Amino acid sequence: MKHTARQYALALYQTVADQKKSAVPDLVTNFLSLLEKNNDLAKLNEIMSACEDIWQQQSGRLSAQLITAHPVTAEVLKNITTYVKKEAKCEEIDWQQSIDPEILGGWLIKYRDQVIDGTVKNNLLRLKHKLVN
Repeated sequence: MKHTARQYALALYQTVADQKKSAVPDLVTNFLSLLEKNNDLAKLNEIMSACEDIWQQQSGRLSAQLITAHPVTAEVLKNITTYVKKEAKCEEIDWQQSIDPEILGGWLIKYRDQVIDGTVKNNLLRLKHKLVN
């Protein structure tokens, strides 16, 4: 039976979560041996990414990307943060902000496997699609 990267990540997280730091290297070595035995070493990057997501969920934290056409004010960021905290059920958000003038306006939010597209560009494309069909 093949395991998904998320299943492996959850197993690794549960294995090391309550262990002493001195025990973790041996547990990780055993985990890597298991991946090798199952011919799943190629999934390692995906597993580590999923592990980070699990750790963040368990600690109430979230890494998210905010892409806007222009810099956002503190008030706008506060409102977006409140919305994403509610949607993602988290307590803290570590934002990575970037500017992309091609989105024209609005914002694009990416976290975990979610994308919230509130860009003007996307809205115009949806309107065009409706008008054409």
